[in-house]
Amino acid sequence: MTTAPAQAEYTFLQKVAVRGNLTSLYEAKEMSEIVFRVMRDMMDAPLIEAIAADLNASAHRGKNKTLTGPISQLWNDSNPIVGWLSRIRSAFSHEAPGGIDDQLFIKRVRLEGGIPKTTTAPEVVKAVFAATKPELSEANVQAVATHLPGKIRVFWNQM
Repeated sequence: MTTAPAQAEYTFLQKVAVRGNLTSLYEAKEMSEIVFRVMRDMMDAPLIEAIAADLNASAHRGKNKTLTGPISQLWNDSNPIVGWLSRIRSAFSHEAPGGIDDQLFIKRVRLEGGIPKTTTAPEVVKAVFAATKPELSEANVQAVATHLPGKIRVFWNQM
């Protein structure tokens, strides 16, 4: 009988799949992209770029390659129009009227991601956060926290 490797040895997508109760690396990839999209919508362009740089550097330091390359490819939206818009528009602050609050964050992940029956949107968010935080500099971990609304910020800080 073989045992599963320690989670630290898993690739980014394996961590998301295991922690998020997802059935495949494809689901982990799709869910990661959705969570990242909602996160980016809450951030300004300099922070978006800083996180992309951290994720790219992290992937090159170790074995954290995804199905298609570095983790930063998941962070940078695969839809070029969405990626471009996230860099030119203002952030949707959770503090501003009409901004992204806890409920909207979870709702967007649930609806945009088509959450599988094996999991829930909060579980997926926590899984992506748990896999992402170790890949970021401490300064970017703190910066991300300031952009997240209440309950979502608690998820981020717990991971």
